[in-house]
Amino acid sequence: LDPSITKEVLKNRKAQIDARAAKIEAEMMQLKAEMLNKTEEILKLKGIKLRLIGDPVAAHIAELKQQEKDAVGSKDYLTAHKLQKEIKELEQKHMKTSPIQHSHANSSA
Repeated sequence: LDPSITKEVLKNRKAQIDARAAKIEAEMMQLKAEMLNKTEEILKLKGIKLRLIGDPVAAHIAELKQQEKDAVGSKDYLTAHKLQKEIKELEQKHMKTSPIQHSHANSSA
């Protein structure tokens, strides 16, 4: 074997390995970023859950909002409209009795 050919083959192979390592490292960084985003989402949801546990009216409003979303999804617009109206009334009452908690519920929605 010619040493110059062997050297060239090894140099090419090293370049391929380095390129693959860089690609894997970039993919790993992307996955880490996605994990951080998901972790942030989970923490936000846990915060919302804690607020809802401590505030039964807010929990009820959240439940009604989910029912409204489900009604719209099943094209039951009459039920969705009724739920929307009920939600609005509850939110107005809740805002009068608990403005601080209400503003947090809005900011996380």
